[in-house]
Amino acid sequence: MYKSFLSPGLKPQAPLFIKAAELSGHPIPKADVALSKIRKLYAIEEEIKGLTAPEKKVRRQEDSKPLLDDLRQWLQKNVTRLIPDSLTHKAMSHALKQWSKLVVYCEDGHLNTSNAAAENAIRPFTVGRRNWLFADTPKGTTGSATYYKPLSKKPVNALTR
Repeated sequence: MYKSFLSPGLKPQAPLFIKAAELSGHPIPKADVALSKIRKLYAIEEEIKGLTAPEKKVRRQEDSKPLLDDLRQWLQKNVTRLIPDSLTHKAMSHALKQWSKLVVYCEDGHLNTSNAAAENAIRPFTVGRRNWLFADTPKGTTGSATYYKPLSKKPVNALTR
């Protein structure tokens, strides 16, 4: 997912845009500021992706943790300035409520910042679940289970390697 934010070999340019907008006197949407801060975290992950787990942990503690602390302070300061029913307020509130779960990756170099691999691994079975509604006989459900059981283990095994 972070590759959509970064061009290969380039540093994130969003902070420059935000600084220019601040100097021009135009208001900057809070979502843009938050995404700029998050992009910096993904840039660090891009830099450390070839390192060992202990090396990743050290780099995350040195580089990502201060950025996360800054992001949390910014969220706490700005969430109260939004309309409570707005989507941005809901997103910022959710991030603050789930903060301990969001930052746990800094404590273990084996963890990823994204669960996209797990979601992609189970997607075929969540789609299949809808189709199972039409298995209207015991033989049909047994056939579906026989077919999907070996397939369901492959993605899970791939994630645990």
